[in-house]
Amino acid sequence: MPGSWRWPVWWILVALWALALLTPQPVDVEKKIVPAEAIFSASKGLHIAAYAFLAGTAAWLPAWRGYRWVPLAVLSLHGCGTEFFQQFVPARHGCWEDVGIDHIGITVGLLITLTRWRRPV
Repeated sequence: MPGSWRWPVWWILVALWALALLTPQPVDVEKKIVPAEAIFSASKGLHIAAYAFLAGTAAWLPAWRGYRWVPLAVLSLHGCGTEFFQQFVPARHGCWEDVGIDHIGITVGLLITLTRWRRPV
């Protein structure tokens, strides 16, 4: 099956992003290297970029059982789930605003790769 390696690689990327969101270490590093006045912008910009990248790369995944939208649903649930579980991680907090920001990233990735998404399965 050509392209069958793409799903495992994509899942690894999704898992690595979840790990980054559900551990306190990135917050500690951020506080050390990013100026205090830029933390909010840098953090939210990273969220948008990461979800845009994941949504964009999903356009090249083979359709799962004929359904092209599955990776987008996974990313939507990922954004909601990681925000929920962040409330249990020291130095983290989950909020609905971040879920919205994550979905902005998903939308950006989808729009950038829209011609690819429109191709027949």
